[in-house]
Amino acid sequence: MSLAPKIDELRCFVKDTKPDLISLTETWLNDSVSEHHINIPGFHLLLKNHSSGVRGGVGLYVKSSIQFRALTDIYHPELEVLWTYVKPARLPR
Repeated sequence: MSLAPKIDELRCFVKDTKPDLISLTETWLNDSVSEHHINIPGFHLLLKNHSSGVRGGVGLYVKSSIQFRALTDIYHPELEVLWTYVKPARLPR
């Protein structure tokens, strides 16, 4: 089942657990699903939808207070992978 019908459950989980990152597999999303519909307030969303068919796909929600950037230079069109650099709020000394 797609992420779309489960988004309310995921929003409740986020409210209860307060995660910084949420990694998803098998999102079953395609370009016809609006990111607005699967938005979680306080998070940025990165998606890599399956290029053909209805299954597959990966996603990453990153808390808005966390600095990150998608590493698009190592993107591969045939892989369902999101490469991301996440800068921790506090680096170890």
